[in-house]
Amino acid sequence: METFDYKDKTYQEVEAKLLWSLSHYDGATSGIALYDGQMYYARCHQSPYSRKPRYFWLYPLTPAELEREQRYQDFFRDYYGFHCDYEENGRTRKTGGPRLQKNTGFWSQLSATVREALGMRVLNEEEPRPTYSTMRDWAGIKEEDHRLFEEREAIGYFQR
Repeated sequence: METFDYKDKTYQEVEAKLLWSLSHYDGATSGIALYDGQMYYARCHQSPYSRKPRYFWLYPLTPAELEREQRYQDFFRDYYGFHCDYEENGRTRKTGGPRLQKNTGFWSQLSATVREALGMRVLNEEEPRPTYSTMRDWAGIKEEDHRLFEEREAIGYFQR
């Protein structure tokens, strides 16, 4: 494993896996990662224009913070799909649309029992999908929360 100097400190590279992204620009720039059986906030501090591998620093989360992040991701999966989740091979999921579908066309023809078996709930036809900021509000995430994570001491970094 390598080391990396950042902000006058030397960090140890760790074996971590990105579980889902929270922000992206031509690839993930932040997300939730798994390291040593625990979930951490992962943040890339490099320019998104860099062609180098991205280095993600891992910041600890309290149980309440992690619960809020998981709640937001559940809302995201419900309304927008699974495309921000990462599979075992490190690639984003290409399958699995939103768990909530408009009650029109094909989806309205499925019986409630079939939809339930597929893990789907159906939106009322007039109900719009919520915005990302609305889902953050529902999950109890404040705009400054992610900046606060980054004020903590990172426990290490990993490359993607």
